Amino acid sequence: MHIWSEVDRFLARWNPASGLTWYSSKDGLPHDRVYDLLADRSGVLWVATWGGIGRYDGTRFEHVVSPNAPADQAIFSICENRQGHLLFGTSTGALRYDGQIFQTLGSQELANITSIAEDARDRLWFSTPQGTKCYTPAKVPPRVRPTQTIADQIHEDAREIRTSTATRQIIFEYKGMSFRTPPRDLLYRHRLQGLE
Repeated sequence: MHIWSEVDRFLARWNPASGLTWYSSKDGLPHDRVYDLLADRSGVLWVATWGGIGRYDGTRFEHVVSPNAPADQAIFSICENRQGHLLFGTSTGALRYDGQIFQTLGSQELANITSIAEDARDRLWFSTPQGTKCYTPAKVPPRVRPTQTIADQIHEDAREIRTSTATRQIIFEYKGMSFRTPPRDLLYRHRLQGLE
């Protein structure tokens, strides 16, 4: 009798129904079926749903669409790695989001990823209905060879060009190569040293 009265007192203090608020697709979620939640380092809540990726900034939900995946693709899991990049387990593979760009990860062997974990050696572990799979990211970035630069005129030697501050557009053309990554999944970023 004494044990049950303690349980009753605990339940009276902790009543989850008293502060419960339900959110659904009517509130901006991509779908009512939710599989996973993650609050990232900046405090944004990410939602994995049957109909895509949801994002809650503290005031409203929005449907986040990746150009590399169907807008209504099932998202089963979310993980944030040590670099602060988000990894999404989907019905057709994995997506990586660095805060600006979505990139497809892995191969066709990855499907229906229900959980993602990163180990101390930066390997990614994916759980699927067919078992657990491990992905080791390449440590060496793909090679890049600049072919030409266009800044008011074509510059064949892209290593050093001089142009006026009046130049409004500079175009860098390059070729990249990787033995592990298909060309459509190669991602490059440029930063001009010495310039803001």
